Amino acid sequence: MKGTLLAPFVLLAALASCQSMGAGVLSLEARALVLDDAEIDQGSQGGGVNSSDIDVEGYGVHAAVMTPIIDVLGGLEQREYGSDDSPELVFGVRRRFLEIWRLRPFVEGNVRYGFDLDTGETSEDYFGWQVGLGLILDLTDHLFLNARLMYDNASINTGSGDVDVDGLVGTLGIGWAF
Repeated sequence: MKGTLLAPFVLLAALASCQSMGAGVLSLEARALVLDDAEIDQGSQGGGVNSSDIDVEGYGVHAAVMTPIIDVLGGLEQREYGSDDSPELVFGVRRRFLEIWRLRPFVEGNVRYGFDLDTGETSEDYFGWQVGLGLILDLTDHLFLNARLMYDNASINTGSGDVDVDGLVGTLGIGWAF
């Protein structure tokens, strides 16, 4: 019985011991959206769905507290949907795998909360999420590049109904690990 209860902790310790840390336990990063393949889905009067491409741009500053098991992420971004922009708070987690030369691949998941997006009829707050993968390239002991490809989703209330903005976005960041 004791061995059964101890097994999850032994597995967790084994995973943690295989994790690469890189330099530091805190990082700051400037990030910009460099790839946009998003579209907006909105209900039509006939009950069907209309879809169209939308230009999404963004940039921000992010911080990460890095542990051997998982990184806790937080940041502030400025997102622009078409010609309307909104500040966003971003919180998430990242799991790095192995270290291959100076490369550290990872998977990441985030939740986003945007403020005062002008929808034409009103200004609305909105909720969104992201999930994807990426690669950190250590340029020096402290300087790194971060490239990510994320599936991005946000649900926005426009006053006349909800619209979903979703698709693939890519970001490129440069950061410093302390």
